[in-house]
Amino acid sequence: MVTLENEKLEGFFNDENNPIKDINEETIINMIKDRNVDFEKAYYSLTCESCGGEKVENERAYKFLEYHFYIYTKDGKYVTNSLAVEEEGKSFNRLQREGLVDNSYIVSIIVCAGCGAFNIEIEEFEI
Repeated sequence: MVTLENEKLEGFFNDENNPIKDINEETIINMIKDRNVDFEKAYYSLTCESCGGEKVENERAYKFLEYHFYIYTKDGKYVTNSLAVEEEGKSFNRLQREGLVDNSYIVSIIVCAGCGAFNIEIEEFEI
């Protein structure tokens, strides 16, 4: 199980072209904090800035863990996320038809498998 500790946050990157106005790293961490989410193994050619990374034997890749979910907005402001929507039995399309949301973003949380340092990246995602 992955635990996100505030002091290990390396970076928070909100979409460059169309950032969500009322979101920060605390909000993102709280969205998954009490949920049983499964981080998947990922491999990157870049090392962890904190520890240098855990290199995969005989490869030029470094071990990370990552998790993705979606954020839904209305007029650039946070409304809900895919984790909450699934619990309610709704979908982005249904919320959009009801006029509750008008845009979606993918949130990527990338964690170093070696030391737990992590980045949060938010990018606009067209459905």
